[in-house]
Amino acid sequence: YFQLKQCSAPCHGHISREDYAALVEGATLFLAGRNKDIARLFKGRMAAAASREEFEEAGKYRDLIRAIELTVERQKVSSSGGDSDVLGVVAADGELHITLLFIRNGLLIGSRNYSSPWELDLSDGLASFLLGYYSQEVIIPDEILLPLPLDELPALEELLSEKRGRKVTIASPSRGAKLELVQMAVKNARNIAAEKMKHDKEKGGVLEELREKLHLERLPARIECYDISNIQGKLAVGSRVTFVQGEPEKSLYRKYRIKSVDQADDFGMMREILSRRFAKGKEEESLPDLILVDGGIGQLNILTAVLEELGISGTDLAGLAKSRVQRDMTSNEIVKSDERVFRPGRKNPIALRQNSAPLLLLARIRDEAHRFAITYHKKLRGGAAISSALDNISGVGPARRKALLKKFGTVEALRKAGAEEISTIKGINRELAEEILKWLAS
Repeated sequence: YFQLKQCSAPCHGHISREDYAALVEGATLFLAGRNKDIARLFKGRMAAAASREEFEEAGKYRDLIRAIELTVERQKVSSSGGDSDVLGVVAADGELHITLLFIRNGLLIGSRNYSSPWELDLSDGLASFLLGYYSQEVIIPDEILLPLPLDELPALEELLSEKRGRKVTIASPSRGAKLELVQMAVKNARNIAAEKMKHDKEKGGVLEELREKLHLERLPARIECYDISNIQGKLAVGSRVTFVQGEPEKSLYRKYRIKSVDQADDFGMMREILSRRFAKGKEEESLPDLILVDGGIGQLNILTAVLEELGISGTDLAGLAKSRVQRDMTSNEIVKSDERVFRPGRKNPIALRQNSAPLLLLARIRDEAHRFAITYHKKLRGGAAISSALDNISGVGPARRKALLKKFGTVEALRKAGAEEISTIKGINRELAEEILKWLAS
């Protein structure tokens, strides 16, 4: 993104703190709808850059000003210039879909969509949403526009006015520009509901096709996948990702630090994490419909053996082996084999059409398990590296190492930090910070 001129790359040090703070200030003004202020600010910076004959810098500000002016023209929805939140609500298929439009200084600056199960009255659902949403740390505008009247309006107005410290009006308009805004929000909510129903229907079709193709006992509504990450057995970790109805359920993701295997033994590591997961699976957590492992027949055999040892049945099992490169030594063309799905009791893999929706879903789940494991492994490696680098520095004990690890994460990030930033950590003064940098530079 930096090379595409879409990011200032602060994480790589390509922009100073001062210049980055200026960008943050501009973004804050823009998101608050204060576009006249930001245009005035950028015009001043453009003129200053031009006077210094820094014409490339001046050109950047000119392009920013043009982009802001074009965006503002498209966003303009109200001549009153006030701040409003506009809600649209639709009930469909046992769910409540709400669209929230944010209008600041008469400009539509953004929107958010919410969906949740709901079987009661529409008005009760809307009232419940308002209480939940505005009880958070969110901006409370001058006015909140609703698509239907609520009995609780006076109490809600009083509550939000007290929280904001200024008068808040909640209304259900019946005509004019405000009604048009509410209708726009309702239309958006209706579109979101239709898209979700279509998406759910498509997902159900993919899961049913997967059940048929893999000859599963039941629909794989909940799928768990496991993977291993290590370097020659060091800092080995395992991961579990869970997909429900074809979508990731991150609250059910788990990561495991391998404890019983200290060498490069992927089979042994897989046995450990599967045993730890399913030893308590019946009591503490519901079993999945399908368990997927990253690998071929070997990993699948381990999975089968672990579940048999634990007496767990009624769950379908599968292994997804990555495609392999096949190269004819007489040809310059490199050919990849198909991804292969293995099932217990079958010697040969099941052939799923490449790029078909069921195979793409399995590959997505497998790749997510791999990503999750790699991320955890890298975090442990970074922590081990920084702890090792700090081990011999006088005055840096376990508590200070932990604090440095928490703030900087890696040795490289610590090296780039200045003594002033390091000394902001509790228990580390300026003298010790300089000693840490000196030690790391040696």
